[in-house]
Amino acid sequence: MILNKKNIYALKSNKEVVKFVSQHPDAIGITGFAWLNDPDADYKDAVEKVKVMSVKDEASKAAPNQYFSPSQTTFALKQYPLRRGLYIINCTGREGLGMSFAHFMVSDRGQRIILRSGLLPDSIPGREIKITHTY
Repeated sequence: MILNKKNIYALKSNKEVVKFVSQHPDAIGITGFAWLNDPDADYKDAVEKVKVMSVKDEASKAAPNQYFSPSQTTFALKQYPLRRGLYIINCTGREGLGMSFAHFMVSDRGQRIILRSGLLPDSIPGREIKITHTY
């Protein structure tokens, strides 16, 4: 789909954005970090041709002239300016499938899924390592 503005395009999916940018070296695309961090096999080759652009937040008092790439670290330190939060809102007023999903997402296992996807979980899951040695 082409918009009214010259050289501005809206595509149907994030995969199409990644593929378009990989085929047009002068193009800039906007997509979620997870689409580039852990791509599916059908567009993995396209992701390897895409460069992630660093951005700066001129309104930042801590680092107004520094550029940051999206990563779990820059999300956690609130340095990357194009980050956003994810909220789960229950409008049903009762327990059900929606609340069960919300409980799963805030559980240790749900937070691990978010962490492995390259995003920043609300709480970093703990990790216990048992070391046993024999003589």
